[in-house]
Amino acid sequence: PYDKSKPVDIFYDLGRADKTAMWWVQQIGYEFRILRYYENNGQHFSHYIKIAKELPYAYGRQYLPHDAENEHVSAEKTIKMQVIDAFGPNSYVKIDRIPKKALAIDAARGIFDRCVFDRVLCADGITCLRKYAYRVDETGKVSREPDHDTPWSHGADAFMAIGQSMLPVKKPKM
Repeated sequence: PYDKSKPVDIFYDLGRADKTAMWWVQQIGYEFRILRYYENNGQHFSHYIKIAKELPYAYGRQYLPHDAENEHVSAEKTIKMQVIDAFGPNSYVKIDRIPKKALAIDAARGIFDRCVFDRVLCADGITCLRKYAYRVDETGKVSREPDHDTPWSHGADAFMAIGQSMLPVKKPKM
């Protein structure tokens, strides 16, 4: 259940022609309460902000992938700036791209036993996690790379951001 005394964070995977996926997560002690999942495509980012704002949650951080800082000809503001405008100056957290997808998958696996899902509001997202798979070539050989050209890869990628947010922060080299 949603605990009104704790903030809710949203973890995203961004897309326009493909899907944008969102997980609403509340950390209570050692547990991650996965409250809700939403995905859509073909929408401006303002659509996703509207969806979030219509929900009764007290928000903490918005965890977005590295490309949220990219400028687009079709938008006056970057997604990062839209998030800051909608949720406040300290709301944005950038999830850096991990060079090897296997490390992001391991990060997600590392928190999975701490997650409690709302079965109804997360049903589509749970399907994404269940169906996420590695590529298989025409000979039947399984690749070491996940298949990103599936309808469920975006939900899984957004879930990986939850795990990635728990990775230790690397201190810059001096």
